[in-house]
Amino acid sequence: MDERTKAERLAQARLEIAARIKRVCERLPRAEFEKLVDRMAGIQCKYDVFPNIPELPGSEGEMGGSVEADIVRAECSGRRI
Repeated sequence: MDERTKAERLAQARLEIAARIKRVCERLPRAEFEKLVDRMAGIQCKYDVFPNIPELPGSEGEMGGSVEADIVRAECSGRRI
């Protein structure tokens, strides 16, 4: 898969995620919302779109399982954990 296709798929995942979580995260500052969407898109692409590619920009350091879900819920509610 070439770089252009990767960038297009990452952008598509980012738009879909932003649309799904926008209402839930409306109290989150815009910069934090963008950071969250970037992380989530990186994770989605890493496991669903590009499963055979070792690393994607912005996907380093994510935690798996329920811990990630707890972080997303905390960030969307504006709490710091």
